[in-house]
Amino acid sequence: MRDAFKEAFDAIHADEKLKADTRAYVFTRMAERKRRPAAVTRALMPAMACVLILLLGFGGHRLYFTPTSTVSIDVNPSLELYVNRFDRVVGVQGFGDDGDALAGTLEVAHLGVEQAVEQVLQSDMITECLARDEVVSILVVGEDERQSGRIFSRLEACTAGQENLYCACARPEEVEQAHELGLSYGKYRAFVEAQAVHPELTAEDVQGMTMRQIRSLMEAPQTAPDGQTGEAFGGYGNARGPMDGSGNGWGSGRSKRQGEAKKTEETP
Repeated sequence: MRDAFKEAFDAIHADEKLKADTRAYVFTRMAERKRRPAAVTRALMPAMACVLILLLGFGGHRLYFTPTSTVSIDVNPSLELYVNRFDRVVGVQGFGDDGDALAGTLEVAHLGVEQAVEQVLQSDMITECLARDEVVSILVVGEDERQSGRIFSRLEACTAGQENLYCACARPEEVEQAHELGLSYGKYRAFVEAQAVHPELTAEDVQGMTMRQIRSLMEAPQTAPDGQTGEAFGGYGNARGPMDGSGNGWGSGRSKRQGEAKKTEETP
């Protein structure tokens, strides 16, 4: 814990005396908390964080509100939670109309990442999706592998045993490209995998799809009786396979909707 605070202080561009005084204050409070019951300690932590921010002024504001990890939650709606180095949510962004609507119902600012994710999963929109047997993916993305791994472990533990809900870690290289296409990172990853099977698939095609529908496209293109490939878009898959730690282990689904063959008129 002391090492984490030291790293935080080293990153702050503030007066050295202010930093030293604040460091001493925080460490004194930490020592006092060790002599208190755990419940009291947990209750004081948000207040301590606020005091720390106030004492550090602008430097602390920048430190606290700089996202270091992203949690992408996708089913359709899709949204991303932006998490700071203290594992607290400092921003939320919805993707598409449904995602924007969901983001507008949430009050997750400054919550711990686990609490924030639980609020998302307990929202009416997500519970209705799960009731329809839709698939929810949770991807943790961040430059700091230690933090990403820590968040992933916590989310994996709190979602364990919940059907149709999968967690994974992912690398951040493609996040910017996903946002340029108007997709959350989780949906972008699914789109790329589906596009490998259906090269004609576009980002616009998948924006309104659920994750289960996108996953259903990952099977081989279906062939109509006349030999032509039918349109599989809009198929309703039955993806079940869990993801591995790299985020690559998606289940493959079987489309319940057969593609319609394109009919051609024969000229005599």
